[in-house]
Amino acid sequence: MARPPLASWVASLPSLLQKAAQGGKATIVMGNEACDLDSGVSALCLAYHRSTPSRPVLPLLNIPSEDFPLKTELVWALEEQGVTTGHLLFRDSSPPPLSLPHLSLVLVDHNVLPHRDLHLEGSVEEVLDHHARETSLEEGVTIEPVGSCASLVLRTILSEDPTFCEPSCLALLRQTILLDTVCLRPEARRVTPPDLAMVERIEGILGLQAAAREQVFNRVQEEKGRVGHLTVLQLLGRDLKVVVSPSGYSVALSSLPLPCSSFLRLPGWADQVEAFIKKGPYSCLVVLGSQPVPGEGVTRDLLVTLLTLFLLLPFLLPPCSC
Repeated sequence: MARPPLASWVASLPSLLQKAAQGGKATIVMGNEACDLDSGVSALCLAYHRSTPSRPVLPLLNIPSEDFPLKTELVWALEEQGVTTGHLLFRDSSPPPLSLPHLSLVLVDHNVLPHRDLHLEGSVEEVLDHHARETSLEEGVTIEPVGSCASLVLRTILSEDPTFCEPSCLALLRQTILLDTVCLRPEARRVTPPDLAMVERIEGILGLQAAAREQVFNRVQEEKGRVGHLTVLQLLGRDLKVVVSPSGYSVALSSLPLPCSSFLRLPGWADQVEAFIKKGPYSCLVVLGSQPVPGEGVTRDLLVTLLTLFLLLPFLLPPCSC
């Protein structure tokens, strides 16, 4: 049976969720808590590929729906493919996706569950990730240090269905790999052979020219950097991961599409950072700033912020190219 286009399938997700809540078996593909382009696209495309009428596979964007507008490049990329935001599934969708009966989980772009979801460890049946291995699972785990998790997802899809050719999925996966690898530039030290191979496979299937990669990358990068309308609090929550130590200390890791040196010039940054840390509550905030530099890859700098009993202590580390 022919699959519907991606946008049409996404439109069916709310009804598929309702059916799954009534007792049917369902699998959820979930990205990490940052819900960046890689996590969102990887979850969406793998779920689309694997979902069947008898066993729905649902993609979960691992954030509350109110935070979705902060993910500017993901919002733009999905809108470009006709995907309607109101049909997507989030942590606060109704019924709650992570409370479904007979739940199976596939993790993409991370390999351990966040602290709040540790009770779901027994439901994890598969992992596709490109970060350092933290999981103790052995079966169904693919962890490979490629530039983009989307490369692993597409390689998996094509191994399971060599005829896969859904144009929206392929366009999204190509955009993601190009963004994560800084347009496959060797000097950025992000690209690996599987990333290049998957981009070339997509271009072969869709009849696209390699010469157009730069234009695609620049457009996605532009949307990623379109954060002038966001407050400091929204910026910090835009690409956020939280690490909890065994002793219970929480460290917030926030990635920004601008240098930390520029972040420190934003109006009211200190008060809003203090509010952000207290709201967590977090023991420490680490901010990773980044900025693409033509011919140099990506320049990064680091801001470590501690909130003591009396004052906010920021430590800005010098930038480096990587």
